[in-house]
Amino acid sequence: MACIHSSLNDVTLQDPQMGADQIMPNLLQSAAVAYKTSLHYFQPWGNISRKNNIIAERNISFHIARAFTNSMAHGIAFMERPFCTEGINNTLFLDSYCFAPELAVLLEVKKFFDFPTEIDRVLKDLGRVSCGHANQHQKWHPQINPLDTRGLVVVECWKPPIIDWWMDPASPKSINAFPPTTQPIVKAKTGTIIQYVKNGWTFGKIYIGKFPVRINKRGRVYESCYWLYCYTPICNSNHPIAIPSSLPTIDSATSPG
Repeated sequence: MACIHSSLNDVTLQDPQMGADQIMPNLLQSAAVAYKTSLHYFQPWGNISRKNNIIAERNISFHIARAFTNSMAHGIAFMERPFCTEGINNTLFLDSYCFAPELAVLLEVKKFFDFPTEIDRVLKDLGRVSCGHANQHQKWHPQINPLDTRGLVVVECWKPPIIDWWMDPASPKSINAFPPTTQPIVKAKTGTIIQYVKNGWTFGKIYIGKFPVRINKRGRVYESCYWLYCYTPICNSNHPIAIPSSLPTIDSATSPG
């Protein structure tokens, strides 16, 4: 199984000759460093006592999109990019679509606190960023299609059994760490994750840090935050392109009509 376990250190961002298999871990590391730094300055869950820490998913997609635009020459990012999927009449929205001539990323972010109630939402996001949706986004590039496209799902998680299962879903030890009433659901979903691995997806985790939180009646305790992530193999292999030294601006673009 392709798994990556990362700790946070300063990272070297993209080299012009770096391929997407190297860019993706660097992108995630850069975003995670910024996210961890922000949590040391301000903890958005405050002193609110809830079942789980509530940090809006947009905070994570923001840091990943910003890391992309900071590290990629000519990088851009759009939030809530609309798209459609077969069999669903309603318009869906991608958390972020990040583009540079070398690479485009279809990004979805989720919080994963409780296995039975949230695993289907996470797995649905894997489908939303799958390679089958890449062409919907690429056809709206009027000038340059990306050389490589990847789907990326990032999941914030504070629960050790879920983290261990994400990294080694087939392990009986990982499954047995869940309550007995949850184990049948875990086993049922394990096959889906393993199939994604067989299809070339890369799964990994990044340790963000340990922070004081309030959870139910336990009061203020320290718990560890992780980013769990997975990304697709290459979704397209366009012919090599000559990346321009500068892209057209609004002023230099030709007006329609």
